[in-house]
Amino acid sequence: AGGSFAYTRREPLGVCGGIGAWNYPIQGAAWKLGPALCGGNALVFKPAEATVLTALALAEVVVEAGAPPGLFNVVLGAGGTGQLLSTHGDIKKISFTGEAGTGKAISRDAAGTLKKVTMELGGKSPLIIFDDADLPNAVAAAMMANWYSCGEVCSNGTRVFVHKDIREAFLEQLLARTAKLKIGDPMDPATDVGAMINEAHLQTVLSYIEKGVAEGGRMLAGSAERHVPADPALAGGAFVAPVVFDGVGDDATIVREEIF
Repeated sequence: AGGSFAYTRREPLGVCGGIGAWNYPIQGAAWKLGPALCGGNALVFKPAEATVLTALALAEVVVEAGAPPGLFNVVLGAGGTGQLLSTHGDIKKISFTGEAGTGKAISRDAAGTLKKVTMELGGKSPLIIFDDADLPNAVAAAMMANWYSCGEVCSNGTRVFVHKDIREAFLEQLLARTAKLKIGDPMDPATDVGAMINEAHLQTVLSYIEKGVAEGGRMLAGSAERHVPADPALAGGAFVAPVVFDGVGDDATIVREEIF
């Protein structure tokens, strides 16, 4: 209508909540803190229970940088603490990184106060290798896509589809290079594959390997048993050797579910 003027003004939400995952603890905290601050908001961040120290260290850095009290806050606790963030009326947005089941619960909780929600959930990404691929490069990509950071990455390309004409050559190179990976102390620069985050997660991963075998997959590398590194000091650690399955059906658990 004549004389009317409509516009949108971007304003800070106020206080945002962040819930992080354990596989990228310091990065996850920074990825939530940066956008919140750039938008003029404060952040209350809950790190995963298994990795709290990096978030606390980041909070100290923020204070040392001169941020006012209350701009970045770290709260520790289990799932109930995260639920408090999701349901609290004064928190206007929730950013969550983690598995899909928890994401669904947070979405339901946040709906009660009409919070804005951002989710970064699990994945089961495909890696597709055609017959004209550079084979050594394709093998390197498959190894990076599966075993980088012990395989504990939600975007890993854990389903590898290889053209039938290069399948055997691909497997030959993949298995040869996998056998040379050094499993051991993650603080040793020579180590290729370190330990799982904890014993409970190790048992979860081993149970998935057992399901892969039970559901008809052919295990070409690795084992469904705890790996024991050569260093006696690492005996009893949460180590699992890299596993390669072949001939797994599309309905298999290890194909449909995120393992890490």
